[in-house]
Amino acid sequence: MKLVIKRDQADKTGIFGGSKGVEFMIIFKVELTIQEVDLLEKYKIDNSILTKLNVKGIQQIVTIRGLINGFDLKTKSVTELIEHEESIFKACESFKNYITLLKSFGGEDVYEFKEDGIYDESGEKIQEY
Repeated sequence: MKLVIKRDQADKTGIFGGSKGVEFMIIFKVELTIQEVDLLEKYKIDNSILTKLNVKGIQQIVTIRGLINGFDLKTKSVTELIEHEESIFKACESFKNYITLLKSFGGEDVYEFKEDGIYDESGEKIQEY
């Protein structure tokens, strides 16, 4: 899975040509491998909600399908732009976790719980206490 982000900006002007600042736009789109597309088609999780964004006072729901199709957000604030990017990164992490889980069906995972954390079967620490 790849996340493609495109950023742009446009000067805002008033009726008489005066500056009204800058509006920022960000476009998000996820690109999947053929195997990931096959998993989505098999398990039908396209409409799963990954996150909710507050865009200009309106809550926008981001689904797996929305990330695949791509969508754009406009804001007047760089701070909001950064917050939206962070939310989309977390949504993509959740999406990747879905994919990892779907790949695991039909298999077995083994975890070892030690005093300092949890380890996978290859001995790699996956979580600290």
